[in-house]
Amino acid sequence: MKKILALVLALLMVFSIAACSKGGESGGGSAAPTAAPGGSAEPTPAPSGSAEPTQAPAPASSINEDRTVYLATSQDSGTLYPNALNGAFCQTVTAFYEPMYEIMEDGSYLWLLATGIDQVSELEATIHVREGVKFHNGNPLTADDIMFSMELCANDPRFYLNVKAVDMEKTHVVDDYTIDLWYTRYDATQAISFVSLYILDKESFDEVYLASHVNGTGPYCLDEYVINSHLSGIRNENYWGEPAKIKHLTFKCINEAEQVVNALAVGDIDYARGIDITDVDYVRDLGYDVNVSFGGYTFVEMFSLDANSPLASKEARLAVAYATDCASIAQVMYQGLSEVCVFPASTHTTDYDSRFKDASPLYAHGFDMDLAKEYAEKSGLVGKTVRITNNGNAGQTIIAQMVQSNLIKLGIDAQIITYDNASYFGTIMDATNFDIAIFEPSCPSYMCGDVLANYPDFVPLGWTGSVRDTYGEYAHGAMGTPDAAKAADSLLEAVKIFEDVVPWYAVVETISPTVISKDLRYDRKTLSGGFRYSDLYFVG
Repeated sequence: MKKILALVLALLMVFSIAACSKGGESGGGSAAPTAAPGGSAEPTPAPSGSAEPTQAPAPASSINEDRTVYLATSQDSGTLYPNALNGAFCQTVTAFYEPMYEIMEDGSYLWLLATGIDQVSELEATIHVREGVKFHNGNPLTADDIMFSMELCANDPRFYLNVKAVDMEKTHVVDDYTIDLWYTRYDATQAISFVSLYILDKESFDEVYLASHVNGTGPYCLDEYVINSHLSGIRNENYWGEPAKIKHLTFKCINEAEQVVNALAVGDIDYARGIDITDVDYVRDLGYDVNVSFGGYTFVEMFSLDANSPLASKEARLAVAYATDCASIAQVMYQGLSEVCVFPASTHTTDYDSRFKDASPLYAHGFDMDLAKEYAEKSGLVGKTVRITNNGNAGQTIIAQMVQSNLIKLGIDAQIITYDNASYFGTIMDATNFDIAIFEPSCPSYMCGDVLANYPDFVPLGWTGSVRDTYGEYAHGAMGTPDAAKAADSLLEAVKIFEDVVPWYAVVETISPTVISKDLRYDRKTLSGGFRYSDLYFVG
């Protein structure tokens, strides 16, 4: 754990990572230092939870709490149920719901619904639940709620990563404010994965009700939700911790980057992520602060290895890979400011090893239409219909169209199928629904090993057999040791197998411009480079 955390902090000095759920809000309470969760054989002391300010805090008298903060979001999931959110819209969840703790930029633990997790042994720990916390409906938070929330994730393939190393059979509630937590194994990512475990009220739980209502413990309560329009919150005046600095916040759902820029131009929003890279200078000229950083994840082409897919053979998958002009895609999407992928995941992750780049010739060779044609003819792909799926966002659409264009040049009937974002993730879990699925696999741990070990488990792609089993042993083995050197060696072997089989082909690193009004501030950052919503305040 110490080595992993040290590596996280070292890389955070080089780049800022943007993650799905890391927009969050402020807790304000912290307990005495305890062992960091995760199952490490050598318990690591966790700081008390106060992070260093990113700028000098404004005097309380200068903070304008009555001004509403408007934040851009996109890809409305059509529900407010936390375990059904995906894409950019899941950034909204931490205004209303909370995990047991947040990890701040300096690696410190900000204890929220837990006051600490004490390591008892390599595989056992004790969760101390914060007392005096109430859900928005008035029900008190107890250990049963945290246990219930873990069970929900464990039984949902979309969210089992949040508790992937938790032994759900042995873990149990001791009393109202204590949980005996057991791990099935050491897992380098479990501590960070708990950050995405949002705690729900067991007593009142109703997934249908929570689709249009909110019942969390967070510093904002739901004011109004209009699907594909806006989501508004009002300050929770009964919040257990330090109340939000701003009384009202509103997320505006704006799906097109051009529309986000238009909203910025007329002053309709104060914060946004993901504007087009071509608009950065213009937005800066409007008077906003703009930061451009790598996202720590990539766009990939996931391939169906289902026996009935035209991409069932390795040669067919290589044809698509070599027909993918990654450099041109990077130019169109990011004006060449991003990077072409050099292995199946992002190099801007905490556990990337330079040896991964040279694991096989696939990525080193890159775009080659002649070689693509050779493989297309050898595999019998020419003349066949290939389904390219995407979720309709700008990046996925560009990649789908550019890949389609080159496949058509090879004599392949490439057809694009666009799904709505809310259903897309579930769609690609079944390899019979696509031949090529454009996707961005990411995880809250910011570890490429986490992506490579776990995504092929819950997006299986039809990949089975002894080679798949061996791959899994190496990939999960990398996540199952606290020895950083052993982890890198094991992950290297997994990467070699992955590139030989080609279950997916990574295309381009994501980069994300972040826009914030000059008078909107926050004084501390989360590990992801984001902020907690109740930390936001206007000056003047």
